[in-house]
Amino acid sequence: MRSTTTAGLLAQAIARTEPHVRHADDRPELGAIRLDATATHLYAIATDRYTLAIDQIAATTPTPWHAHLHRVDIPQVQLWLDGINPDEEIRIGVAPSGEGTAITLRCGHDMLRIVNRRPEQHQFPNWRQIVTEKLGAPTDPVNLTAYNPNYLARFAAVDQLGLHAWQAGPRRPLFLASDDGFLGMVMPANNETANRAALVAEWSSALMPVGAR
Repeated sequence: MRSTTTAGLLAQAIARTEPHVRHADDRPELGAIRLDATATHLYAIATDRYTLAIDQIAATTPTPWHAHLHRVDIPQVQLWLDGINPDEEIRIGVAPSGEGTAITLRCGHDMLRIVNRRPEQHQFPNWRQIVTEKLGAPTDPVNLTAYNPNYLARFAAVDQLGLHAWQAGPRRPLFLASDDGFLGMVMPANNETANRAALVAEWSSALMPVGAR
């Protein structure tokens, strides 16, 4: 099984999704970037349950496949890609290797082969189903919502002038989308003790001229 894309596009997909890989060992199936190849696109997906990132890049694939790039192998792949001209065509090959999967990258005479021997990552969540359900949620008014700024910072890797954002309702994820194939989700933080009216009143008072207080 194989796909063809460019070094620059694959590097982009990895850079945009790597911040969302789970680094704790309690959920080993989330400790990787999932690669999903269709006839015309390659998808890189990562989630740690609190955020999710999907990057869609152009790729040619004769037969659909999927594989998992484990977090310990990501720096090696990024280093290899850094040495390739971004416009150069690369070939991605995927094949079984014992209980795991071998991923081979080729560009001309340059080659990198890594093997993920962690079969538990085949339990990666059904990302298409998850996102489809969240996208189709009915829209309700949002009076007040909260997000962990550390989670929002993960999206800095999407180097765009702006990300489109929307939230369907309270306690529903914030969607972030670019114009070039990126889609992300952030789960809201618990803010049940907060009150929008109280926050508005507090800041309205603070912003009044000193003599008018």
